Order: sequence, then structure tokens, then C-alpha cells
Amino acid sequence: IFITHKLNEIMDVTETCSVLRKGQLVATRNIKEKKKEELSYLMVGREINTSIYKEDSKKGKTILEVENLVMEDKLHKGKNKVKGISFDVKEGEIVTIAGIDGNGQSETIFGITGLEKIKEGKIIYKDQDITNYSIFKRNNMNLSHIPEDRHKHGLVLDYTLAENMVLEEYWKEEFSKHGFLKKKEIWAYCDKLIEKY
Repeated sequence: IFITHKLNEIMDVTETCSVLRKGQLVATRNIKEKKKEELSYLMVGREINTSIYKEDSKKGKTILEVENLVMEDKLHKGKNKVKGISFDVKEGEIVTIAGIDGNGQSETIFGITGLEKIKEGKIIYKDQDITNYSIFKRNNMNLSHIPEDRHKHGLVLDYTLAENMVLEEYWKEEFSKHGFLKKKEIWAYCDKLIEKY
């Protein structure tokens, strides 16, 4: 039994596929007779456009520079997890850091975002050396990241959706007054984001 929502994997490794939607069995189909579009329709209950047209990005000026980043290995004191990597990211560019879990990707991001102190190196963001900036100051410069485990590191699961939406800006005047949250304004902001996206 192979459980996935990735259509290519379904098409590659299975002979028959049973589709569940909202906890109910929707259909069981022979894969050899079906196309991805038909399976996606069964999965979500409506037509899905699986082809995406994307224009080439137009790269702008350098927005982030990482110079000789060294991050200490938390499990093995005296050893380094990240050993002097350097790269830059331009406006409109997506840079990928890939590798098997545990090979320094997380530590690299933690160093850039300020979640962990870097051992050596320099981080330049929007022409400012932010190497020693606090997380708060980096957030206010619009530097943020989406963690790989969003439930563990990106959300407060006991909070409402609206409260989670303002985690990095609850202190702003539009969301609080004299240390008290403006719940109505926070929910209005949440509704606006839901409508927008």
C-alpha cells in the first residue's frame, strides 16, 4: 500500500489507485487507463490545470550575500556543521540549498535568519551587514523564512489562524494598543489575507 498525493508517483508505481476525499472513498481506478488530470479531478472534486506557464525571471541587484558562513555542530562540540560557504541571491532569483537531512541546510538558514549565532562569516542583506542583528530587527527588514516543519517551528498550534497571521507583527499599532491585542482588527487583517490569497 502506497499513500501519496503526488500524481507522478501514483502513475509511476501503482497499478490501481483508490482516491479518498474528506474521509470518503471516491473511486478506485486502474492507473493504466487514467490520466493525471482525471485523478486530480477525483482528488479535489473539480477541474485542475496541471500545466503551468511561467515567464523567465528578471534578476535584479544582489539582495543577500552570505560570505564564508561557518556554523558550529551542536551535537559534536568543536566541530563545524557548515564550513565556510558563500553565495548570493539576486532580486527575482530562487536559490536552492539541497542535501540529505542533517548536512547543514537547516544550520545555514538558522544562521541567515538569526535563529542561531554564526561562528564565523558575514550576512549582508539589502546592503546592510546584519550578521549581529536580532531576529526582531531582521523581521522588520522583511527577512523571513518558511521552516521545513511549519507545525513545529512556524506556527503556535494552540493559537487561532488570525493570531498566527500576526505572530511577527502583533506589536504594531494596527494590531495592539497599550499591550492589548485588537482582536477585531487582527481578524479583519486575517480575512483580508484569505480573500487576497
